[in-house]
Amino acid sequence: MRLEVPNKDEDDTYWVATVMMAAGQLLRLRFEGFQDNSTCDFWLDACASDLHPVGWCRSNEKKYSPPQVVKDKVEKWEDLLNELTESQSSSTHGATQKLSGTAPIDQIQTDTWLEVQNDHNPHTVWLAKVIQNVGGRLRLQHAGELATFWLFYLNCRLHPIGWAAELEYQLEPPPSVLKYLGSEEKCKEELTKAQSLADDNPFPSHIFEDLEQAAPHEFKEGWRLEAIHPVTHATLHPATVSKVIDDTYFMVQIDDLKETPSVQMCCHGNSPGLFPIHWSMYKGVKLVSPKGWSKSDFDWKEYLEAVKAEAAPESSFTNTFIPEHEFKRGMKLEVVDPIQPDAICAATITRVHDQLLWLHLDSANKMLSNYIVHVDSNDIFPIGWCDCNNYPLRPPKRSSYKKSSKKVAIVQPDKTPFCFIILFFSLSQGNICQQMNTEFNSKLYPGNGWCPKIYFNHRCFSGAYLSKGRIAALPRCVGPGPVVLVMKEVLTMLINVAYKSSRVLRELQLEGEADPSMHLQILKAKYKGKSYCAKVEICKTRSQIEEFCRQICITLECCPNLFSTHHYEGNCPSNCWQLTKTKYSAYFGKKKKKRVGRPPGGHTNLENGPQKPGKRRRGRPPNRPSIFNTQETSTQENKEDAESVVSMETGSSCSLTEKPADVASIDREFVPKRKYKRRLPTAPMEMKTRGVKLPRYSHNMKQNKAPLPASSHDHDLLQLNSNPLYWTTEEVVEFLENTDCSDLTSIFQDQEIDGQAFMLLSLPTIQEYLELKLGPSIKLCHHIEQVKIAFYEQWA
Repeated sequence: MRLEVPNKDEDDTYWVATVMMAAGQLLRLRFEGFQDNSTCDFWLDACASDLHPVGWCRSNEKKYSPPQVVKDKVEKWEDLLNELTESQSSSTHGATQKLSGTAPIDQIQTDTWLEVQNDHNPHTVWLAKVIQNVGGRLRLQHAGELATFWLFYLNCRLHPIGWAAELEYQLEPPPSVLKYLGSEEKCKEELTKAQSLADDNPFPSHIFEDLEQAAPHEFKEGWRLEAIHPVTHATLHPATVSKVIDDTYFMVQIDDLKETPSVQMCCHGNSPGLFPIHWSMYKGVKLVSPKGWSKSDFDWKEYLEAVKAEAAPESSFTNTFIPEHEFKRGMKLEVVDPIQPDAICAATITRVHDQLLWLHLDSANKMLSNYIVHVDSNDIFPIGWCDCNNYPLRPPKRSSYKKSSKKVAIVQPDKTPFCFIILFFSLSQGNICQQMNTEFNSKLYPGNGWCPKIYFNHRCFSGAYLSKGRIAALPRCVGPGPVVLVMKEVLTMLINVAYKSSRVLRELQLEGEADPSMHLQILKAKYKGKSYCAKVEICKTRSQIEEFCRQICITLECCPNLFSTHHYEGNCPSNCWQLTKTKYSAYFGKKKKKRVGRPPGGHTNLENGPQKPGKRRRGRPPNRPSIFNTQETSTQENKEDAESVVSMETGSSCSLTEKPADVASIDREFVPKRKYKRRLPTAPMEMKTRGVKLPRYSHNMKQNKAPLPASSHDHDLLQLNSNPLYWTTEEVVEFLENTDCSDLTSIFQDQEIDGQAFMLLSLPTIQEYLELKLGPSIKLCHHIEQVKIAFYEQWA
């Protein structure tokens, strides 16, 4: 392949060179006239060099001139030039465009034109010019306008020239262009100029071949849903499908009960940031009430009745797929500022939930200036992206130096200790404000560091970890006071009212890196004479309280309003009393599988460290009573769990203490035998002679012993139409849908359990591997037993 390359021996001249080797975007070239001599070969960067197809100099009136070595070697170099330009194919222009970069982002040149869809009217298109290309992030300018805007080159609004004509879309100027030019006639003139320039410098059309297109939808006008605010990208709001444009596009409007300008956005089937109602409640995300909503708390049921609207069904949301990613809280990245798209800032991931990331701009003044993005967003980049693309990065904001708090204690040694004595003494009584001076509080904990009252709503669902009776015995509220002290007292109370305090502490302990916006506090718990401690994150500012309380409730699988800044006298607005524990837990998702029981070396959260294994003297047999004590303790503990929690999750219904290894080695004679209940025969027996009748009477007693519960199915056999041994997963799911275990069908589909695996399931297996609670596990075992009995009766 031949190209026209600048001649360094003479300015503003070009000569033909042949591509000898291509290594990525680096090209090894040899000027024509050197024949097979490779001593004068040179390398050029295809992206940064001035390379053109053969014939470009003649069409642009540029001068040809070979290097001086070629002039000395070839006398008639003009004849050689004519041969090279005539033999060169005219199709090198497109090849040169693709050679300008190995990646699509390197092939996008400035001053090229493309078509851009209107962000509020997708059936209208206007031409735009590429002003700048920063790693695929394009700075564009509409024809006839001076203002610029940014879009990533994979945005579905960008299309090649001629795309609108193919779909019969109209070329109409955006409102900003029409306002700038003043009349439609000027807009048509600018469009004509832009079209002529676009014919000469079109945007590379092959880049759009793999572009993901907008997907169709099933939404209807008037449906209500939850949506991320399209301007701030920081909050979740109730929204309405205001208009259905076609099968692909529809308009969503943020609800506003006041007569203010509405905030709308154009969406399609795959648009991120749209969710069904109650999604925020089940995921622990705060939902901002619409402007004009008179009540302090927002309830979807009341809101739908007030506006007389219908909620969008969950089946209409096709964007619920959660892609695999490795984002974690505390990671750093570079992100586009949503308020100033020209700026790219250093940011920290403060929260990860499903496919959404909560980002904090490190350059922002406010600590909680977070905004929400999708994991596949084109506005987030890895660290070093700006450096690689020579674009300025807005650095993190440096915190101002503050004097040490020790100096304050030295200046006023008599006030500070007294203040904290009052705080610790009165936190549990909930009357700190009555014992402290208001002016002193405002100076010591200004503004955002003061916590309001935290109420315990004991009527709410208490979950699998907390005792409802013990919660009712707690004080009605805690606080007000400093945020850290109040929330520490609240968490301590929750640990104390748990069925097993060590288990709740384990759920609350910090896993992974600490959040810089949170306070790290060591909390303690006592259970069965042993002390445990763990590091727990506690919010530091007042604006974090509501979300922090909701997250703790979700972690403990209880109602999000069990403890909050609001007090509810009657029923909870979340209607948690209507849900069973199995259904309520399903809304919040399953927890990761944990190890059942305690490791042999002791609990890692023990206050004095892991428990060391004790030593035993040789030759001394173990005491017999220890066996019965161990079993009695385990039985009593399991009984307590069964009574207090009807359907606990796997791992929480099992005892934390494991059976010692020595028990397995003890002789069987020490193990108590199983006893069966016996009943006397219904008809009295005559005993006229002793030696003959006694054996018969003993035989009758054995025959009339209390039957096991499993034998009660003889009168109610299940009739099967096919052999369950050969059932597929779909047939197993179909069988369960007709039983009271229909809510477990999704688990069987995910685990791909067929008929053979279904009949092999047992109660311990179901609890350990399917992660079901005790109640649903027993129901499922009942149906498995029926299928197995029917299998033996009909097919075995």
